[in-house]
Amino acid sequence: MKSSTGLHVGSKLVVITIFLLAAQCASQPNQEAPATRGVGYTASIDNRKNGVVPPLGPKLLLRSSTGSHELWLQADPKNRCALSLRLAHTNSIYRLVWTANYFAVTPGGCDKCTVIFTKEGDLQLHILYRGRTSMAWNTKTGGRNVKSMYLPNTGDLQLRNADKKVIFSSFGVREWAMLPPQRLRVGEVLKSPDQDQEAVGADSTVQVLFNNGQYFLTLQKTGDLQLIMNGPKPQVYWSLKKTLFKGNLKQVAYAAINKDGGLGLFTQNNQLVWGSPPPPKGFYASPYFGIDTYGNLKTYYAFKNHAWFSSFKAFDNNCDLPNHCGDYSICSGADSKCSCPPQFTRTGIRSNAPYCKRNSNVAKCSRKSFLELKGYDANINMYINPKRIGLTSCKASCLASCDCDGFYYDMATAFCHQTTRFRTLRKVNNQKKLVYIKM
Repeated sequence: MKSSTGLHVGSKLVVITIFLLAAQCASQPNQEAPATRGVGYTASIDNRKNGVVPPLGPKLLLRSSTGSHELWLQADPKNRCALSLRLAHTNSIYRLVWTANYFAVTPGGCDKCTVIFTKEGDLQLHILYRGRTSMAWNTKTGGRNVKSMYLPNTGDLQLRNADKKVIFSSFGVREWAMLPPQRLRVGEVLKSPDQDQEAVGADSTVQVLFNNGQYFLTLQKTGDLQLIMNGPKPQVYWSLKKTLFKGNLKQVAYAAINKDGGLGLFTQNNQLVWGSPPPPKGFYASPYFGIDTYGNLKTYYAFKNHAWFSSFKAFDNNCDLPNHCGDYSICSGADSKCSCPPQFTRTGIRSNAPYCKRNSNVAKCSRKSFLELKGYDANINMYINPKRIGLTSCKASCLASCDCDGFYYDMATAFCHQTTRFRTLRKVNNQKKLVYIKM
């Protein structure tokens, strides 16, 4: 059948959706919680399978008055403890939007996770690890007259004093996602999480997200929204100015969800400068935007209470992402199929994408030949300031350097980009685009 938005929904999809939602409901026991709690509150979950106390699942600590947002104490399959905020559009589908200890990842194998809201007003996360209890994270609000923690319908976890003045706000900590009331201002950064959340709401194993720091989303002083790959020399791999908007961005002060549910760039006076395509009018709820584990900028919305969709992506094809398939891998086709180049072997799996390594065991500095691949490049090359030299000179320069792992070359422009490490290579319909990997 076809919905009024033009989306085709087959019987198989309906069955799968019902099955997945039912599976998650079964894995998440119904729990009740207030929107506010006072100081002195404590709660724990025990992760030990053979301990004195049977394993306990995640514990709901706070739920906003409309049920739109929830704060959970939980552990992931590695038994890493976390305080997680969920955008719970319905009881069946949710998205993780904030982790209290996002930048303070607890070790795997924690036996117990405990949250303590001290009488002094400090919210703390404690772990029992290898027989020792320690504090993994806290709000550092002790002694500031904090009296309660509160979760409003905006999703902003707050610690408030007796006069209800906000002393701590989760909205003040930038992680990977931005809810509608939030504004990503010039100079602020979102950092990619360590897991793919596309299956959340269907895959109950993805219940905690931590920072992996591999990719950044930032709003530059020029007003340009950019995606950057972290490293010794951080590298831009997507720019709004270079791809989708050629107008003047100098007046841009912040990025936020627009009133139509899309992503917008606004002036200090709240005037819209640029807006992304919005979700289907009348059929969406709970929009937000963020950066995913592969480094893609996306806007999200809940469609008809059934599932989450994206109305905008910086990259529509995953092959354009910096490393979707893993190091030395090939990405091709509209379905972003991952494979290995000749003379390379698959060595691992990440979300069905192989990492590839050389079959030969030649030492790095002893590699004196090249594997030539025609019709391949990487999206990041459009942001590189290239050398323009002949192919022979580019080869000789790379062979002379132990650090050079190979290079990209464009026969049409004499573009020579040497690299110390190859990430995902994308297949293109241009035989003048060449890749040379040292072997």
